[in-house]
Amino acid sequence: MLAALLFLPGLGQVPLFDWDEINFAESAREMLASGEWSIVQINYQPFWEKPPLFIWFQALSMQVLGVGEYAARFPNAIVGILTLITLYFIGRREGSEKLGLFWAMLHGCSILPHLYFRSGIIDPWFNYFIFLGIYFAYRYLQRDGKSGLYWILASAASVGASMLTKGPVGPLVFGLVAVIFLILRRSYWRKVRLGPVAVFLAGFVLIGGAWFLWQILDGRGEVVQDFITYQIRLLQTEDAGHRGFFGYHAVILLLGVFPASPLALKPLFSRTVESGGKGEWIRLMKITFWVILVLFSIVQTKIIHYSSMAYFPLTFLGALFLEQLSFDKTRVAGWQKGMLIGLGLLFGLVVMVLAWGPELQAYLRDAEWIKDPFARGNLEAAVNWRRVEWLPAIPMLVGVGFLMIGAKGRMVQKLVVLSFGTLLFTAGALALVVPRVEEISQAAAIEFFEDKADEEAYLTTLYYKSYAPYFYGRISPPVKEVPRYAIGLIREVTDRPVYVAAKIQREQRIQQDFPELTLLYRKNGFLFYVKKSVKQTSRDGDNEN
Repeated sequence: MLAALLFLPGLGQVPLFDWDEINFAESAREMLASGEWSIVQINYQPFWEKPPLFIWFQALSMQVLGVGEYAARFPNAIVGILTLITLYFIGRREGSEKLGLFWAMLHGCSILPHLYFRSGIIDPWFNYFIFLGIYFAYRYLQRDGKSGLYWILASAASVGASMLTKGPVGPLVFGLVAVIFLILRRSYWRKVRLGPVAVFLAGFVLIGGAWFLWQILDGRGEVVQDFITYQIRLLQTEDAGHRGFFGYHAVILLLGVFPASPLALKPLFSRTVESGGKGEWIRLMKITFWVILVLFSIVQTKIIHYSSMAYFPLTFLGALFLEQLSFDKTRVAGWQKGMLIGLGLLFGLVVMVLAWGPELQAYLRDAEWIKDPFARGNLEAAVNWRRVEWLPAIPMLVGVGFLMIGAKGRMVQKLVVLSFGTLLFTAGALALVVPRVEEISQAAAIEFFEDKADEEAYLTTLYYKSYAPYFYGRISPPVKEVPRYAIGLIREVTDRPVYVAAKIQREQRIQQDFPELTLLYRKNGFLFYVKKSVKQTSRDGDNEN
């Protein structure tokens, strides 16, 4: 019930963000609009970057709740509830009641894990399936002489579901974790038999490969081929401008999984591990963390949510530290306390600056060091500042203050207060700060496409990529073959008007390349054009005569 109260209210208060949120929601909307559930589409063309499982979840949600932001984010709220329940029960079984409660608390209260359960991206379900696959396989190894075949089947089904959710990275992560664990814990090799391995592979192929086989048998083998090519490209190159330094994900995890991350560092680097089953689970969680961090540090494409599977082991290790602290088996190191205070103050003070939101926006708009014309244009937005955007900082700063000056001892209680202060900070920022960010960054474009949604017209963007025209323009399945991209729509289509959004730095190039476009208006760094249909052009000529 608490998780439902955390994740379900207010999911639709802010428009979806480009690219990922709008991308997946649009694919789900097109499933409903076209009635084609067998393949993922964008602009009613095959979209080979993602398998369909999460899109099916969103489409079912939209079918029940209606097309919109709330329905697009609803599946992740559900997996958020399932995740906290799952972590509690696993933590209780592998450790103690306290460990389960601390694990669920830290996972729900830490910044990025909480944020992702209120988003419309694929990763929360993807990570959940991988984690279940790892846990069920671990339970098989801990079966104490029993058959354990049901654990093998459950693990295979979970890893297969991860394959259907996002692709081969799911089984890759599972395989790396399993192999490294077995290499380091060679005593488990005798529990691995050819028969159960064959059952696992058969179950994985049956579930994870079913959709891909369906595409091949249905004559759409090129979709599978393009999907494989795309996955290889993500590993080898920087895709879509997402680049970063080698330690990018280490920094993201340290900052984004606050307050669990500073707590997790001590057990993560500790050489002493408890004996018995709990010790084995601790080792497995450490291995899982390092596999994720190293793998996605090597991958050239750097995107924040790529390392989000590491939230599970990080919050577990943080919970383990809290459990040990509650039993007086460890102490909070000075450097841990310093990190908690420093990062908490950083987050709180950054948001406190928003008490001067209009003044800050005016300062940035006039700042000479901001060279990008589009960014400067964004800052011209008429933002609905409410002068309360600083309020989320209060619970964070209260938690930090309690940690700094509270009564000596009672460190567990102090860290619990800081955790719930972080939870209120994140929830408050989602309610008060994120809407202001959306107004600055993309509101003008979304408003334009929503305004044209009921008009018989084509909508597109020029010289920049966006899925907003499709979702917020509510484009219908084409009644005939039309060009897919902006240039073809502008130069070839004459039966309907074509509305175009572009960024302000492209204005001169557009004037040279597309004289047939008429500028309607400019707003917040965007340019909005129309190419009139033949009927409109004729009517305008008659009016002039």
